[in-house]
Amino acid sequence: MNLREKIYCIVTAIFLIGILFGVHQNFKDNTLKISSYEQKLESEFNETKKRLELALQLIYQNLRTITLLPDIRQIEGGNLNEGESSAVEVGRFEASSQATVQQIYNNLAANVPISEIYCVIDGLDYSKGETPFFMYDELVLQKKNTEHGAEEQVNEDFPEEAEDAEYSWFKFYIPKIQKQFPNFIFNTLDEIPAYLSPAMRTCDNTQYQSKTKDNEKDSHGLIMVVPFYSEEGVFRGVIAAIFRTNMMEAILVNRPFIPILDSEKDQASREGWSLPEQPVRNGLVSRDLGLFLHDRRANDIFEPYKSVQLKTTGEDFIYKPLALPFKSDLGLIYIKDQLVVASEKNKVVMASLGMAGIAVLIASLIFVMIWQKAARRERVMNVVSKLENIRDLSERLPQDSRDETGALAAAFNKFVTNLEQIFKNIKNSTARFTEATHHIDTSAQHISDGAQKQLSQFESITGSLESGADIANAANLKTNESARNVEAASLHVEE
Repeated sequence: MNLREKIYCIVTAIFLIGILFGVHQNFKDNTLKISSYEQKLESEFNETKKRLELALQLIYQNLRTITLLPDIRQIEGGNLNEGESSAVEVGRFEASSQATVQQIYNNLAANVPISEIYCVIDGLDYSKGETPFFMYDELVLQKKNTEHGAEEQVNEDFPEEAEDAEYSWFKFYIPKIQKQFPNFIFNTLDEIPAYLSPAMRTCDNTQYQSKTKDNEKDSHGLIMVVPFYSEEGVFRGVIAAIFRTNMMEAILVNRPFIPILDSEKDQASREGWSLPEQPVRNGLVSRDLGLFLHDRRANDIFEPYKSVQLKTTGEDFIYKPLALPFKSDLGLIYIKDQLVVASEKNKVVMASLGMAGIAVLIASLIFVMIWQKAARRERVMNVVSKLENIRDLSERLPQDSRDETGALAAAFNKFVTNLEQIFKNIKNSTARFTEATHHIDTSAQHISDGAQKQLSQFESITGSLESGADIANAANLKTNESARNVEAASLHVEE
């Protein structure tokens, strides 16, 4: 591995470490998102819990205040007898005290939509026509008088103001309270106890105005009672507040009220609000009271949990007891939406898998690149080795790849093939040239022999010519000599 490849591998390793760190960080971030989602649920759950606690605390504190009023502690005698319209009219309760209690009721009803406040003295016997010492339900009565006063006399479909269930519970439960706390022995205000009843039919028909069209359960409610004592500290009875379960349901869904009647739906529309689109998953639970109150649209959600012992938070629900200044097993439950939880978890898993997949893909690509480069290097070395071992032109390089090494081998093989052909052509040409040369040599020999023969003949002729020449020369000499002799004779003659 050369320096470049080492650097390449180091950079790749750093890159992969970065990707793996990113995967880890992404998983951590998405886990925090789930935690954030859980925290959001917890926050919304706690807000609902606080609203319930505040409503019940307000009811309790106002009832407790009434029990401590001097005129309440000075009440003598029992409940009102049949035919007695009010304790003020029969001279058993001061008008100023009545106004005080009325103001407390009005203030409480303005913050928590309670139905009535009762003062029930121990020994109430409704079978004899007895009624509570006082009852404050003017807000409800005012609505009845203005909307249904005349109609109630002629409309048999309008429900009666049934108080039997309330009075029966008072008759049953007040002796238990007296037995438990017969005397005022409390050192602080918060030690004064309060008690809750199971859900029952009440006389508040605000949202139950037709026997045939409406649901009687919309008149059901709870009773909270706080004991009151004489100035001597002897148990006398209870101050009770009645509030419908619809009021608690409205708190659970975080709305001013549950719009049931057409007039209520119109009011909600005018005020610009409506019930949540999806059923709310909050529920008010009390095993002691047999109470499981929730959004009426969420029956299917809560049905599996009605038999579950709720003490601590489970995997699929949140549960906390209400913090109230009196003994109660009231608690708030929230049923988690498993689809949403699963979706949030799937987002984490899918995001993590996606990042891991990208990391694996990139790592695979890098591995393939390195492998291809190493394989290419190996093939090049094989080609070089083959080249070194080639001894004749009949051998060829292997073409086992489609990359540039294979192309190089193919080009080399083609070159060798062409070179081999060239050598074959040269060999053939040489053979032909040799043959031609042989023919030429043979012809040249024949020519040489002929030339030699001709040369011999020429030499013979030349010899003959040379002999003739000698003779000619001798004759010429003789001629010349004769000429000179003639010339001398001529000269001699002339003389």
